[in-house]
Amino acid sequence: MKLKRKSSPSNIRIFEASTIFEAYGKLKNELGDNAVILSTRTIKKGGILGFWGQKVVQISASDSVSNVPRRVVSRETALPSPAPAYEEDSYVPGAVANASAAVALSSASAPPAVAVPAARGSEIGQELAEIRRMIEDIQEAGRYRHWPELPLEFQKAYEKLQAFNIHEDISRALIHRWRGHYPDYKKGMKVDVSLLRHYIGEMLVPAGPINFKENRPGPMKVMLVGPTGVGKTTSLAKLAARYKIKENKDVALITIDTYRIAAVEQLRTYADLIGVPLKVVSSPSDMAAALDFYKDKELVLIDTAGRSPRNTNRMNDLNEFVKVTNPDELHLVLSISVNNDVLKDTMERYASFPVNKLLLTKLDESVHYGIILSIISKTQKPIGYLTVGQEVPDDIEVASADRLSRLILNLDKIGG
Repeated sequence: MKLKRKSSPSNIRIFEASTIFEAYGKLKNELGDNAVILSTRTIKKGGILGFWGQKVVQISASDSVSNVPRRVVSRETALPSPAPAYEEDSYVPGAVANASAAVALSSASAPPAVAVPAARGSEIGQELAEIRRMIEDIQEAGRYRHWPELPLEFQKAYEKLQAFNIHEDISRALIHRWRGHYPDYKKGMKVDVSLLRHYIGEMLVPAGPINFKENRPGPMKVMLVGPTGVGKTTSLAKLAARYKIKENKDVALITIDTYRIAAVEQLRTYADLIGVPLKVVSSPSDMAAALDFYKDKELVLIDTAGRSPRNTNRMNDLNEFVKVTNPDELHLVLSISVNNDVLKDTMERYASFPVNKLLLTKLDESVHYGIILSIISKTQKPIGYLTVGQEVPDDIEVASADRLSRLILNLDKIGG
């Protein structure tokens, strides 16, 4: 239906349209931000004897409070405080927020109310209640108009996934799959939210603990690589303590982190406490000699210096150590407490390394864990371990799909 405006006495204008969006849009365009909404209703026009008519939204408004007759303004004093717009919502139409403010202004500026008959007062109350419902509807519709064909319940779940730091594309894929489970969905139908957890669990294929092979020649060699500040040294100490104390394995440590004296001393302190030997190497040839020295051990854990992924020369040096070591498992250590851009850059620059597993750290420093899905999507590597605190050896877990999916959906807390 084509939008049209009707004139009315006393500077009151009536706007009609087939939808409330069109009517509010025309109101804002013609009357501006100071418009005072007097009433909103839905009527039928056309048809025969009241049947087969077309629904039309009709809004009565004035361009300012001063132009509204006392009789009309007094009605609005009965309007409760308007429902607040979502503060973070850039999609709420400005006309709605301004209309709410204008109604509040008309209440504050209105002269004493004129008595209204009880029957008319009930009618006015219904009109005002309808105004509020329409405003709420328009806010909801505006809030979710980026995916308008999706039922509201699924829209809200989509928004919640993004609040959990799950990337937009992954959130859309999950919700699309969930919605597809209900081809005959009707408003109000009960849906199974646990399906989302199931779908997320399917994306998370854990690597399990270090995979010791029976009757293998020489020790199991596990090497940790990753950028600076992600907690490689502490993670290595946790693994050493776990396998020495809890698994009763014969463990040795090697570090090539000669750039930071404090890191070497920190690892030496851990080695002494755990009761395992430590060698410090500074070249690939030293690495070969150290591995030969530990050839009778069951497990050799190798710490590396934190290289900035942007330092090409040091990344090449690290690659030489990896080639000489030829690790059975190369774990890329990533902190999930960094922002998406940093994490993405790190994963891209370690893409050329023969990474087998991921070790995710600093879960205790994060609030939401949806970024884990982005890591899995980008690297296509399984997760071996999670570190959930600073305590050695306790604050390390073998990753599981159940634990990860519960964390991602905010069903678990670290330490819970």
